[in-house]
Amino acid sequence: MPTISHDDVRGAFSRIETKVAADPLYAGGDLEAVRSTLTSLPATVEEFFLETLAEATGATRYAALLLYVELVNHWSARRNSQHSGDLQLEAGTVRCFPGDLHVGGQLHLGAGAQLVVAGEAFVEGGVLAAPRAPSLLAIGGSLRARNIIGAGEVLVARSAIIGDVIYLEGPHSGARVDELRARTVVENSDNRGVFGRIRAQQHFAERLGEVRRDRLRAIGRILGVVGASSVEMIETSLRRAALG
Repeated sequence: MPTISHDDVRGAFSRIETKVAADPLYAGGDLEAVRSTLTSLPATVEEFFLETLAEATGATRYAALLLYVELVNHWSARRNSQHSGDLQLEAGTVRCFPGDLHVGGQLHLGAGAQLVVAGEAFVEGGVLAAPRAPSLLAIGGSLRARNIIGAGEVLVARSAIIGDVIYLEGPHSGARVDELRARTVVENSDNRGVFGRIRAQQHFAERLGEVRRDRLRAIGRILGVVGASSVEMIETSLRRAALG
């Protein structure tokens, strides 16, 4: 792959700067943090994006995602990828797909793994992220999956259609999605929750860590967790459901 030039990156940044600043999902971000990476130029589009992500979180990561998509669209050849079965990213693994991604089975994200897709992503099964050490799922287009369960950050520039449940564990988890559609959305007690428009049959925005036991049981019944009396039981059962 040829090396990327400063002009390529500056041109891409100038094309998206106004759009990003006006994007509701960018609220609270720091474009200067993205701009500062322009002084250090890795060799490829993917390396540039990962360099931008090194210290970024939330809205700043979202801005970096849009910059990556712009670079792919105008500089790098788009390449679609298809996996007939499960796709497993081991702990700490980083994968960038400069096009669409189709996963025929489950998508497993190990602790700290990062999966970045410039185009559309379709996961026929569930997305299961390891608990505690947050992963990253960044999609430049739209996302379809059966479930999203685990610890991590989910960034989707367009819509995310989740057939069943989205539940993000832990204090460093959260989602920025233009529009999230799901049967059930559960926001945990101590994370950043979902930023964007939400359409759900059931949406639990309350702080699960403070919910009375009878309310936990009610939530558990809706999610198919029989006899749920703790957040841990709900989390364990949701993770099992993602694999079912």
